[in-house]
Amino acid sequence: VANFTIATSEVYRDRNTGERKETTESHNIVLWRNLAEIAQKYLHKGDIVYMEGKLRNRSWEKDGITRYTTEIVADNMAMLSASISPIGVDEQSTNNNSSSHEGISPATDIGIAENINKVILIGRLGKDPEIRSLERGVMVANFTIATSEVYRDRNTGERKETTEWH
Repeated sequence: VANFTIATSEVYRDRNTGERKETTESHNIVLWRNLAEIAQKYLHKGDIVYMEGKLRNRSWEKDGITRYTTEIVADNMAMLSASISPIGVDEQSTNNNSSSHEGISPATDIGIAENINKVILIGRLGKDPEIRSLERGVMVANFTIATSEVYRDRNTGERKETTEWH
């Protein structure tokens, strides 16, 4: 298993001042099996990566306090940095310090932004959206989405279903 964080940034203009602002968020990533091995071998701090998977909420007790976290349990990963060698390249070319490798372009050269913060959820609404009006007539809607996963218990063979709320 591999655990690490990735950072995503969003750049925007402040409505009141017109000033350019940037916010950065960290996201917990969990990789299992072969993806964990690939990450250990090829990923390094500062590399640009694409992660795709399931959102998982987890809780635990520490010092009598229940703590919560949301993780991305990735089942697909793409290495986008120019410093990363393609899988299958022999060790000699993997160990060279050249800034680009044949067949791999820096993410910015191939038109991919370095910091995309985007999530896609397909699920069922938990209740009707709550809609309210903010200043200047801007409307905002809040709602919850349930995503479910059906699987067979490895020990009992029993069909199980888990639901996550977002």
